[in-house]
Amino acid sequence: GRLNSFMDVFDTLRQGIGEFAFVSLFANILIFQKVIMSTSQTEAVLAHNLSAIGSGDPVDILTDYSEESVLHTPDGRKRGLSEIQAFFEAFSANAPGGFMDNFEMVCQLCEDDLAYIVWRSEASAPLGTDTVFIKDNKIAVQAYAAHFA
Repeated sequence: GRLNSFMDVFDTLRQGIGEFAFVSLFANILIFQKVIMSTSQTEAVLAHNLSAIGSGDPVDILTDYSEESVLHTPDGRKRGLSEIQAFFEAFSANAPGGFMDNFEMVCQLCEDDLAYIVWRSEASAPLGTDTVFIKDNKIAVQAYAAHFA
């Protein structure tokens, strides 16, 4: 069956390159797979978070955080769901008109459990940045800064 042919390929590869090289190759494949899986999970959490912020739904925004999450802002550290919720409620209430309509991603880099983004919103926010560390599909630590005109 298919399982036997898959195992035959592994066995043939192991015999052809030697036991040590096979184990090393297999370990590198597993590490690469973990990085790819982590990166895609990081991208998924980040995409959901940006969508939730765009919709302005505080309940949806909070699904990306846990009670252990920490958000670093120019105004200080926000710990846990209630402080993070208060931050996003104030952010939504104080955002200039058209902020989300003019939101533009300048740069997005994801590597393993870390995401870095640079963004802007036309004249109201010429520069903003977030660095996000994902753990267990939640934002564990986020650093945010923006310049509002």
